[in-house]
Amino acid sequence: MAQTRTSGAQQQSQSRKQMILIARYIITLTTWFICGSLGVIIAQPYLTLSSWVKADNKLAYRVEHLKVENQQSELEVQSLKTSLGVEQAARRLGYLPEGERPLRIP
Repeated sequence: MAQTRTSGAQQQSQSRKQMILIARYIITLTTWFICGSLGVIIAQPYLTLSSWVKADNKLAYRVEHLKVENQQSELEVQSLKTSLGVEQAARRLGYLPEGERPLRIP
């Protein structure tokens, strides 16, 4: 009978150890899940900000490109205000001054 008591106590002890081990696993998994969820929640504003920065950089590049284009157009307009600039623009379009003949090279 003493042996059954010891055996019952050992079983109870093992059962308690298993319960403690299972509880530790559950607590560990729950902690990992909570930390992962918090990480996702905390990262969201930074991901949004990153996409805004990319969009802003694209717009800044486009603005700079349009500024250069605008400067080139301004230079073209300035050149067209001179008689030489008008003559060059007309020649590009295929016009020739009176009495001038096109040179054709075979």
